[in-house]
Amino acid sequence: MSSIFDESFNAGLPVRRRDLLHTVLRVFIWIGMVLSGLITLLVFLNLFNIPEVISRAPGYGTGYVVGMMLACTIPGAILFLMTFPVWMEAKWAINLNIVFAVMWGFLLLTMVLVIGFASILVMLPGAIYLVPYWIFLFSIRKKWNQ
Repeated sequence: MSSIFDESFNAGLPVRRRDLLHTVLRVFIWIGMVLSGLITLLVFLNLFNIPEVISRAPGYGTGYVVGMMLACTIPGAILFLMTFPVWMEAKWAINLNIVFAVMWGFLLLTMVLVIGFASILVMLPGAIYLVPYWIFLFSIRKKWNQ
């Protein structure tokens, strides 16, 4: 006897993009979101210490110090833009990560050409996090875009 709840009832349901994420990739996403929040929090907590920061750097005005502190939020913002859209299952999230990977590669190449191979040590902490994240992310790219 056939009913509407037979085996083919759930066959046409699309797979959620979050279900495509490996467990390791989910951990990387959460680490990235937490790190971006901590970076931003540290910068804003240091904004309350502007007189102390200026006393340690004589010759620089308040506007310069505030501008430099706000510029320090850029890595946190980029890290948030790399991880949060993936967690929210945005279709364009992996393509955005491709753009960031290319920019990171150009930055690494520029640093090696200008500073030398010692600059690889500066980029190594980022590489330890970003390269495995991108490898896992790019491995699900075709399924993600469907």
